[in-house]
Amino acid sequence: MHANVHTDRAGGGGGSWRLPPDETLQVADPKQKEEQDLFPAEGHNWRSIVFSLLVIGFVITGIITAIYLLGYVDELLYWSGRRMKLDEFLQKDITPQRLPSVWINNQKFVFQADDGGLAVFDTATNSVATLVTNHTMRQINVKGYHCSHDLKEHYLISASWVGNLNEHVSVVWMTRSQNITVVSSCFSPTWKCVEHHTERAPENEWLDILPHPIFSPDGDSFLFMAGIQETGTEHFTHIKHITITQQRMAVISHGRYEVIRILAWDTVNHLVYYLGTHGKKPGQQHLYVVKDPVSEEVRRTEPTCITCDLSDVLWGSRYYYSNCSFFDAFVSSQPYVSQHIGISYYILECKGPGLPLAVVHAAHNHKLMRVLYDTRPFYASKLQELALPSQRSFEIPLPHGTRAAVQLLLPPSWREELRDAAFPVLVEVNGKPGSTSVSEEFKIDWGTYMSSHNDVVYIRLDVRGARGQGKQALYRHLGGVEVQDQIAVLRYLLDTLKFLDETRVGVWGWGYGGYVTAMILGSQQHVFKCGISVSPVTDWLYYNSIFTERILGVPAENYKAYVEADATQKGRQIPSYSYFLIHGLADVTAPYQHGIQLARSLSESGTIFRYLSYADEGHDLTGVIEHVYRSMEDFLRNCLSLDSDEDKPTEANVPHE
Repeated sequence: MHANVHTDRAGGGGGSWRLPPDETLQVADPKQKEEQDLFPAEGHNWRSIVFSLLVIGFVITGIITAIYLLGYVDELLYWSGRRMKLDEFLQKDITPQRLPSVWINNQKFVFQADDGGLAVFDTATNSVATLVTNHTMRQINVKGYHCSHDLKEHYLISASWVGNLNEHVSVVWMTRSQNITVVSSCFSPTWKCVEHHTERAPENEWLDILPHPIFSPDGDSFLFMAGIQETGTEHFTHIKHITITQQRMAVISHGRYEVIRILAWDTVNHLVYYLGTHGKKPGQQHLYVVKDPVSEEVRRTEPTCITCDLSDVLWGSRYYYSNCSFFDAFVSSQPYVSQHIGISYYILECKGPGLPLAVVHAAHNHKLMRVLYDTRPFYASKLQELALPSQRSFEIPLPHGTRAAVQLLLPPSWREELRDAAFPVLVEVNGKPGSTSVSEEFKIDWGTYMSSHNDVVYIRLDVRGARGQGKQALYRHLGGVEVQDQIAVLRYLLDTLKFLDETRVGVWGWGYGGYVTAMILGSQQHVFKCGISVSPVTDWLYYNSIFTERILGVPAENYKAYVEADATQKGRQIPSYSYFLIHGLADVTAPYQHGIQLARSLSESGTIFRYLSYADEGHDLTGVIEHVYRSMEDFLRNCLSLDSDEDKPTEANVPHE
């Protein structure tokens, strides 16, 4: 508070002094002791200063948070497993997911049960016990990236602790152009890093972001996945073994198939377990095992496919796997492998085309130990009561000597003898480099519904650019060969399969598939009557730089390709009444500006189209997914002249004899 104090300034009055009437003195209110420290004799208002600092801190935090939330978190860093690193804490994104299964030691395997809870299988007692019953469990999912402005720094792809002492960290770096990967190690206490291996992309290709290398317990060697040339110019992802001290490299898997991931490295028995596709049927997924080159017995052995064609290895379990060609597996990871006996058990999970089940096998002889779960007794009879579509998968030739994988979902009303029947066609496109659409995994999704409920022949395609289909055709170009291949495949099917109605063909896609859909409709080839793009990417200048620069390079060096791949340019050629655009306002994968740009291009060209946006919804539109599919079905019902619900025969309107 302020007060006028009249005292003796001449020194009298016991040391008192007088202020002129126009001067004020700031004094503390004795009734408020806490304020006494905030207003010292100098007159500084510390409360305001502290408040200002807090405001500044909140603003800086808000800016950093906004940069992160508006950035792209689809690629690069992920959870390392044992000890949290600073970058993991700063870049964490808490999202609900289904928890992955894992061995917690050499005898116990934890998995998420059907009710959403956690269960543990004990190999010692051959029993399953429930740990947690919880339908809302969440998992920390760490992702992020670091981008260099001068094109000289590297992306930090992944990092993991080596050994049990946590004194050695292995780090994988990648150049911004993503054609060189470096595997290095950093050691405490100085954390000086040493490079171990450099991987370079083949000419006119890029390197994929792959799982972190698996190190041996002593840290002297490691396994990692890399592209290997098999025949001609074709490259397939396989496993390399690097010995650090001897600077020796060996390729331990080979063939015309893709290694999906390394499951475990049994350094006691010198065995490597991994998942891979099938050479002749890329839609399948199988469990393989191969000897590592550390073994003194044989320097190079052929990998053994444990699940392919129900070989002799699993012949005793053929009853359980009679309708299985898509497998997943869980093997004890390195820290939990016994140093004396190695890996003792593995879990084999059948995921299709039949109903899922999971079985425990002994590793040394592959004997069936226990069935963890089997959904067939509960759901097989229920599925038989449903009119589900039948599935057919095959390959067809493409220009330039390549082949495309095709999967048809034939409606229940389709019969081989119905030669003259004409069914409407709906094609689901993806086309994203490295993706796969044709799979023998069991699933009931919107495509199953459309085929069953609306008598639609539902088609999925894998063309050039898909996993195992090569990269050179897409290098420095997007929206070209993958779009033309989709059109060429459909034309081939329309000419070959007479039960497909060429006048009623629709196409749709999500994300990159939505982009391909817009490019197809704007190609002026008039094969498709209409299409739907959900959360599409339109202008690659404003998309995730990690993905875009991997294929197109930086805009300054390849700007022409960015212009040619711009869907807003092709959008001007989309016919009226043939396009449906759907996007979420909170999409951070393909931000809402992409949809706005495409809508503006369509409106400026005079195209009449349907546009649907959702507030507070992200890329997956999870909160309104049912409304999304109902809106899509309504659009296709008008476009493809599908039978309405009133026209379908029901028990009430079917005449009785």
